[in-house]
Parts: sequence; C-alpha cells; structure tokens
Amino acid sequence: MTGSPFTRRIGIGVIFIMFFVYAIAYNVIGTLVTDVMETMGMELSHVGFLMSAMQAGILAAICASLLGLQRYPKTAIMRSGMALVVLGLFMIMASPHEWSLYLSFMIFGFGGFCLDSSANAYVSSSSDSRSRRFVPLIHFVYSIGALLSGYIMIPFKSVSWKVGYAAFGLAMLVVLIASFAGRPDAQETGSRKETAKPVPARTILRNPSFIALTAALMLYMTAQQIGTNWFPYYLETSFGASDAASAAAMMCFWIGIASMRFLSSILLSKGLSPVKLSAIGMAVSGIGQVLAALSGNAVLALVFIALTGFAAGANIPCYIVEVSSWYPGNTFFVSTLYLLSGTIGRMVMQPVAAYAAGRIGAGSMLLMFSSFLFIGSLLALYVIRRKRNG
Repeated sequence: MTGSPFTRRIGIGVIFIMFFVYAIAYNVIGTLVTDVMETMGMELSHVGFLMSAMQAGILAAICASLLGLQRYPKTAIMRSGMALVVLGLFMIMASPHEWSLYLSFMIFGFGGFCLDSSANAYVSSSSDSRSRRFVPLIHFVYSIGALLSGYIMIPFKSVSWKVGYAAFGLAMLVVLIASFAGRPDAQETGSRKETAKPVPARTILRNPSFIALTAALMLYMTAQQIGTNWFPYYLETSFGASDAASAAAMMCFWIGIASMRFLSSILLSKGLSPVKLSAIGMAVSGIGQVLAALSGNAVLALVFIALTGFAAGANIPCYIVEVSSWYPGNTFFVSTLYLLSGTIGRMVMQPVAAYAAGRIGAGSMLLMFSSFLFIGSLLALYVIRRKRNG
C-alpha cells in the first residue's frame, strides 16, 4: 500500500473496526429467529426469505459493480458501503411491516458488498506481499465480531432487538466518520495503479481451476452461513438451550473460524498452499458438522460446532490470496466473484434450509448441508491435481 505510514495505519485500522461492526450486524440474525417471528408475526420460512433478502441486496450490488461501480476509488466504495449499512440498520429499527423489513435487509446487503469487496481488493492489490497477509487478518477480525454477536445482542432480545440493530448502525456511523481522520494521497484513493495488467474476464472464467475453486467457495460460504444462522436454533429446539447457551453455539463456531484465520496468516507466510489448506479443512469441517448434528447433548454439539468452524475457517481468505496470485491485476474482480459465489448459494439455499428445519428438524437439515463441505473439498482436490499436472 502506498501513502504515508500514518495514513496507511489509519486505513488498515478503519478496515479492521469496520469488519468487526459489520460482522456483528450481519451474523446476529441467527440468534434472533424466534424473536423476529414473535414480534413481526412471521413464519419460520419467512425468516429464511428475510435472510435471502440480504443476499439479494448483495447480488444487486454485484450487478452494479459489473455495470461500473468498480471504476470508482476503492476508498470511496468502502465509505459508500458503510453509509448504506448505516441506512439499512436504522431502517430495520424503523420497519413497521414485514415487507419494509425485507427492503431494509436488502439495503444492508448492498452496503455490505461495497465495504467487503472494496476492502479485500484494497488490501490484496498491494504490491507488497507483506500487506497481503492482512487478508486473513481482516477476516479474523470479522470472525471475532461474529462470535461475539450472539452475546452482544442478548440485552436487545425480545421486543428490543430492533434497537440493537440501531446501535450497530450508530457504531458503523462512528467508523465512517473516523475513516476521514487520515486523508489518503491521490495515488492511494483512485489513481493507484495495479502492479499487473488486468486479464480479460473471459480468460478467467474459462479457467477450469478458477471455476472449480469458486464453486468450492460457494459451497463453503453457503454451509458457513447456514451454520451461523441455524446452529443457535438447533441448540434451542433440540436441547431446550437457554439464550446464553444458544449464543454459545455461534460463539463456538466463530471461535473456531477466528482461530484458523489467525493461524492461516502464519501458515501462508510459511509457504503452505492455500488450496491444500482449503481441501483438508472442508473435509474435516464436514465431519464436524455431521458429528454436531448427531450429538446426543448440547456440550458435545458445541465441541463439534467449534471443530466445524476451525477446520474450514481459512477458506475465504485462502481463496482471495490464491486467486489474486493467479490474476494480480484483477483483485476487485476476484473480490466480486468471491461475494457473488457465496451470495448465490446463500440466497437460494436459505429458504431451503428454513423449510427443511421446519419439516425434518434443524439437526437433520445440518446433516444434509454437510454434503456441501465434502463436495467443496473434492473440488479443491481437483484444483490441486490440475496444478500438479501442469
């Protein structure tokens, strides 16, 4: 990254705090399923569509990106994303009807894409390989926010859950204001050039390894979001767990993810292949989810939920680091594709997961979706085999 050391520290610090607040707001819906149903008069399947509305907002932002959003400076996109996240969170608080809640989550999702994709592109586009190690670390910070979200929301549960979303909106507003504390130079904001010439998108999309690894990421991100949203509900309905114990399910899941993301920054700096880490991790994660779904008590379930998160926690940063090394001039495109793949899987499968949880139980639903992790592992192994064969 260019710019003065002071400006650079301010920029990275803002990104870390931004991801922390965003993670809380994005993942807390999993602990609020029953509260949303009670206060809004919604059915369980409708909560699944609410989760999909957030993914629809991300998908709309991806379309905007392909139509020209990516031409703007990454810092400008980041700040616009924070502003939209603030708007969406305050709209959630003010939403009197179910349909307005869908719209609020869509706006929140749109802003979330802007801040997520631009931050990943901003960090991974650096010509300094040491700066690229921030990619796993910003996702580590995201994981910390996600694992704390269940407990942070406990005081706001029941009828005051909307106030909790407004509090997160206020926190993001403070981060947005703080982002102007250090003024980046002209090179950093928009005219900073990539270190390599961009490759045509058609060339990237014709690469079988890229397609396979992106498909693996889509399956993982779908399974991860289903785990985030439904592990707390699984403990609550299967074992009669308290609010604190249900929040512990999310905490254990994200402690696992955070631990691996922190560890992965060290492993990648030692030369470990990101694809090998992903292949092994998804396989072990799938086993952990199966064991969690088959566990006979809440304590065992929490242990296996932590294993599920830990094993595959590095998959997203590993994808960004690996594919950015293939196409160093296409970092924003890579970040966009990472979010597109996950968004499609989450948007399509959240209603399916909600329907399955209502029909066959949350445990059986989690067992069913563990197959996504195993298939993703096989796709990563395919990429490794292609790389060996040249």
